[in-house]
Amino acid sequence: MTDLTTPPDHDLPRPVRDRQRDELVAIVDHEFGAPRRRTAVPLLAAAATVAVIAGLAFGVPALKGSRTTPTGTAPAAGGQKVASGNTSAPQPARTRKLSAAETAAFRNQCIEFTKDYQNSFASFEVINAFEYVKTARPGLTKSWLVARKGMDYWICSRSGDGSIAGDSAFGPNISPAGKDVPYLFAPVDGRGEGTGMYIPSITRVTVQHHGDDPVEAVLKDGFWFAPMEQDSFPLPKNGGRPITPDNHLIGVMPGWTIRGYAGDGKLVYDSAKNGPRVEKCYSNPARTEVLVVNSVKHPTPATCERMFDWK
Repeated sequence: MTDLTTPPDHDLPRPVRDRQRDELVAIVDHEFGAPRRRTAVPLLAAAATVAVIAGLAFGVPALKGSRTTPTGTAPAAGGQKVASGNTSAPQPARTRKLSAAETAAFRNQCIEFTKDYQNSFASFEVINAFEYVKTARPGLTKSWLVARKGMDYWICSRSGDGSIAGDSAFGPNISPAGKDVPYLFAPVDGRGEGTGMYIPSITRVTVQHHGDDPVEAVLKDGFWFAPMEQDSFPLPKNGGRPITPDNHLIGVMPGWTIRGYAGDGKLVYDSAKNGPRVEKCYSNPARTEVLVVNSVKHPTPATCERMFDWK
C-alpha cells in the first residue's frame, strides 16, 4: 500500500489541500479495487506518496455543474475505452494571439479564480496569451494565459464558453518540497486540463478523445496546449459523486490519448500503449533516488521506472 508518511509542515492553499486529499482517496481506491472517484485532473500527485504530494506542482480544474449528468442518463462520449487505433491526420492547430484588452480581462479572471491561494497570481508576469481559433465544442479548453515569475510558471486555461477551466503551476518556489517536480512521468506529461510538458526531443504532440479525430497541440517553451475536457458521467442512483473510469495512468484524463513525435516524425509516445502506470514506482532520471513509491513494497532506483528531464 502507499506509504502514508506524514507530509512536511507548511501552509498550502485550500484548493491544493482539497485536491491532494481527493487524489489520495483515488490512490487508495485504486489499490483496493474500488471505483475511482475523480474530482481533479490527474497530475503528478495521482502517483505520489503523501510526503511527495505535499510539495508538488498543483493544477485545479474549475468545478462545473455541466460536467455531471443526472442519474439514468447516458455518459458523454469517451466511456471507459481510450482510443488508440484512429490515427487520421490531426486537425491543424490554428491559434491567434489575444489582444492587450483580451489578455487583461483574462488575467483578471485568473486572479479571481486563484484568490484563495497562498501564492498570488497577480504577482506573475504574463508572457503569453492565445487561443485556438476553433474547437469542436464549447466545453473544451480554448485559450491559455501563461505567466512567469523567475523560474516559476503559472498557467490559467479557459473553456470555449468563456469560463475558467483550471490552472496549473510549476516551479522550485511554488513546490520546493516536491522532489519529482523537475521531472516528467512520460515524454509528454499532462499537468492540467489541456496543458502539460514535454521533453526536448519531442517536436509534435497530439491529443485525441475517444471517437474524435486527433488534434494538434501547440508547443511553447516546453509546454503543450490542446483543447481538452474531462468527460461527464452519470450520478450514482443513490446520489453522491459520479463514479468515473480509472485508466490507471498518471497525467492522462480517462477517455483521452496523448501522443508525442520526434523530429523525424516517428511516434515515440502513445499514452494508450506506454502511458505511466499509477501502480508503479518512479526514480529520478539518474536512477539514484526513488521519488514516487505508490504501492510498491520494496522500491529501488534500479527497479523503478525512470522519470524524464524536462529541459
